[in-house]
Amino acid sequence: IYNPSSYINSSTSVGGLWSDPNTWVGGNVPRAGISQVTIAAGSTVTMDLPAIVNGLTIDGTLQWGAATNALTVSGPIQVNSTGKLLAYNAGTLAIQTINCQGSFVNNGLCELFYTSLIFNGPSSASQLSGSGTFAGVGGRGFIRNVNSQNGFLNTINTTQPLTITSGMAHTAGQLNTN
Repeated sequence: IYNPSSYINSSTSVGGLWSDPNTWVGGNVPRAGISQVTIAAGSTVTMDLPAIVNGLTIDGTLQWGAATNALTVSGPIQVNSTGKLLAYNAGTLAIQTINCQGSFVNNGLCELFYTSLIFNGPSSASQLSGSGTFAGVGGRGFIRNVNSQNGFLNTINTTQPLTITSGMAHTAGQLNTN
């Protein structure tokens, strides 16, 4: 029987490994390609495997483990004011990939210096925006690289200047920046 609420996953207040059922309210690890995921305020969830979700809201902390694990989000990514997206591991500095097929709004803190951010949604434009902080130096936020690969109008419109440290590729559609 279809139950849409069973595809809404929220982390416990403690958090843990993404793959561990104890990390999630109700004991259900997010289901690939169909789950809407929320990282609860005060919670730290560590990516320890590749994941595909329909939407991601971060009120706590989402960080990566020692391995490279891609995160694909087919809907919006929303980092709220209490949220932290730390797409790296301090021990290994492994390069991470976030495939964003919707909008990415940062109103919290994002550390993307070791991250490839790929906008590759098959059916709509993507936007990188928000009033939050991208970690960097001298007031500039750093993102390792940004790729715009869909055939739509994509926009980068943040309140903080950004530096793409390793490269930017634009292979389809239009790209507007502020």
